[in-house]
Amino acid sequence: MDLPPQKLYKYIPPARIDILQNLKIRFTQPSALNDPFEFNLLFSEIVSTQQLRDHYEKADKQELILEAIKELPDDQRALFALVSKEQLFQMFEQFISNMFNAGKVNDIHRDYIAPLTPKLKEGMYEGLNKIIGILSLSATPISPPMWANYAENSTGFVLEFDTTHSFFNGRRSEKDEFYHLRQVIYDDRQPSATMMDMPFDTFVLKSKSWEYEQEWRMLLPLDLASKKFITDFGDEVSLFDVPASCITKIIIGLNARETKINELLEVLVASSHFDHIDLERIHKGPTGFKLERFKKE
Repeated sequence: MDLPPQKLYKYIPPARIDILQNLKIRFTQPSALNDPFEFNLLFSEIVSTQQLRDHYEKADKQELILEAIKELPDDQRALFALVSKEQLFQMFEQFISNMFNAGKVNDIHRDYIAPLTPKLKEGMYEGLNKIIGILSLSATPISPPMWANYAENSTGFVLEFDTTHSFFNGRRSEKDEFYHLRQVIYDDRQPSATMMDMPFDTFVLKSKSWEYEQEWRMLLPLDLASKKFITDFGDEVSLFDVPASCITKIIIGLNARETKINELLEVLVASSHFDHIDLERIHKGPTGFKLERFKKE
């Protein structure tokens, strides 16, 4: 896994100065992001007929039979007690082998497995949407499309974060999906044949059309949010505490209004938590944006 650059950036519209005022930042559920294909589950079916057949061949038939009998009512279960286990297993093996031929596997798959795929996808997406929040950051602070799309046409700000801060390094194990930064993979993939074949990078996979964002992201469980509320539009918002010490710089947009700049400065000088933060402002260079130092008054 690649290490993130030491600095990453969050583009914010001018109204989001409250991130600094309250030191809380939103981790957004997939359905509220601007890419409608976030967490797209790239598989065509749950399991293939061959995988279904292989699973049956490898299954412990005796254990399956005993578990099925345990689920029966007492009177029916008593009937099976009249025969020996050897006879029972032999009887069921013959019955299942007659049922579970190639044609029957195809029928079972068509009638029962295939119809479950869309329902399973929907259920999995709804489940992920309820439990996972995403903080999206960029590797560049001077992307004109990013300033236009996420900082309200360059009227907003960019927050610079120190990725070595403990806030971004809380991973509990190598398999932990949460509490650490991960680079987004940009790839136009076709769906896998089955869910079992699907690559396990769904949380960081986006199409190449988003490659200009140079995104890194961190996931957190939404149930750990320090504040939750529902907007007037019905959107669920989950805010997490963000330490001021992980913010190292604020970059003012090219078209930022003086009133918003003054509001930002008031927030910064009001608390010693922000003494370490540098200020810069975007300007037009000969071929693109450039950064110049901005003095705190």
